[in-house]
Amino acid sequence: MGWFSKHEPNSTFECLVAYIFLGLRFTVISMKMIKIKPHLVDHTLIPKPRVIPHVPKRLPEPKVEISGSTYFNILGLLVLAIGGIYLYYRYEEREQVRERKHHSIIRLTQDIKETKEALNHASQ
Repeated sequence: MGWFSKHEPNSTFECLVAYIFLGLRFTVISMKMIKIKPHLVDHTLIPKPRVIPHVPKRLPEPKVEISGSTYFNILGLLVLAIGGIYLYYRYEEREQVRERKHHSIIRLTQDIKETKEALNHASQ
């Protein structure tokens, strides 16, 4: 059993110790409940530090120079763009070109057959 739970203090010393212990215990509990912190230092005596405003540094603006390599890069991009457009046009026209070639081959074979028949009729 605890000393202060069911035990009655007999002497004055025990009464004094019990009183101090219970007083400290009550103070700590009440401070926790109220959330009061003890002040060990008077903060009014300590001067507050001055706030120095932060001034951002200005960076110099970069100078943009267009040199020969820039023109060369622009020319290269232009050539690539024109080449891409040309390849796209050829891709779109591919079926039409195949049909024209196929029709020209058929027409050529028909012309050859007609010429051959005309030569056979003429020779007979």
